[in-house]
Amino acid sequence: MRASWTAILHVGGPAIASGLIQPVSMLIITRLLAGHGHEVVAGYNVASRVETMAHMILWSVSSSAEPFIGQNWGARRYDRVKQALRLCNVFCLVWGVITFMVMVSAGSYLVSLIDAHPKVVEVAAKFFLIIPLTIGLMGVMQVSTACFNALGRPLPPLTISVTRTILLTVPLSILGDHLYGYVGIFLATGVTNVAIGVVAWRWSQAYLRTATAPALRAAAAG
Repeated sequence: MRASWTAILHVGGPAIASGLIQPVSMLIITRLLAGHGHEVVAGYNVASRVETMAHMILWSVSSSAEPFIGQNWGARRYDRVKQALRLCNVFCLVWGVITFMVMVSAGSYLVSLIDAHPKVVEVAAKFFLIIPLTIGLMGVMQVSTACFNALGRPLPPLTISVTRTILLTVPLSILGDHLYGYVGIFLATGVTNVAIGVVAWRWSQAYLRTATAPALRAAAAG
């Protein structure tokens, strides 16, 4: 039992820590938005809920990729692992473009069905011009962290989560709020999504190349 718990917590412990970090950053962002009035907070909350409906597709992709990658990694089917990552990342980017187009064209209308206050709709419209444009790279980040967890490497996802929330999102949001108001907070989130998405993608690709190199050399020699 002790060995089983240790193996589970080796991956689950950092994953739990990553999940606990996110609410802290959301608390700070909400506090910053509250300084611009309750309409801004309402617009952000409604817009983020609408955007979450599109984001659920990306969560399903990363959740499905994790067991697939883990099974094929254990079976030494490294070609299938790399192909799965490539397909998932392409899908995330394409879905991000689709989400942006839909949110820009119809997002304000969807928000008005929930709250027709002009300020709320205005805040939501600005949200949809920034955040959905980066949702594809957010999906790439989630796929990369799922890949690391599937390979039994929990520290990279924890590092990515801490860097995203504590080192980038919070400081950039404070700076953006100071320079551009609540729009600066949206910009900070978008910049963070792009930066972390690219870093997570490159990190996962580099790890796969390094981890599979001995097996590929042995196969070539054989």
